[in-house]
Amino acid sequence: MMKNLLFLLATALFVASQFACGSDSKPPVSVGKPLEQMDPSKAQEAIAKWDSTRSRVIIVLDSMGHAADSMYVVKGFHVPFKDIRSLMDNVGNDEQVFAMLAVETDKFGKPQFSLIFQAPDTTKERTIRYYDFTKPCPTNCPD
Repeated sequence: MMKNLLFLLATALFVASQFACGSDSKPPVSVGKPLEQMDPSKAQEAIAKWDSTRSRVIIVLDSMGHAADSMYVVKGFHVPFKDIRSLMDNVGNDEQVFAMLAVETDKFGKPQFSLIFQAPDTTKERTIRYYDFTKPCPTNCPD
């Protein structure tokens, strides 16, 4: 199962890189407060591109006889605001907060994609801490 998940991740990253290489998007820019919002039409377009790519990955999995693995191809993550606020209250440098894709084991022992936040704490040593409070969709999708 883990071998299939790694193949899936590699396939998803390859397909996503095809879109990234052909895009005319600007590199990320550090913005000050207040947080700059993204144009809604561009956000919906980007989300639709992933939905389309995700569908193609699922079709490939189905054609290879790995239909059950399609549940591990995430659409997104639910990120509770209270947890983001708590994270920001506990980091030493808010410009060093990263969200990292990861593969964890769910409560049934199956691998699943996850989003883990990494940030330095408020101690003098600025120890890197990890936070896992997101919930992948599927299965934690909105109605």
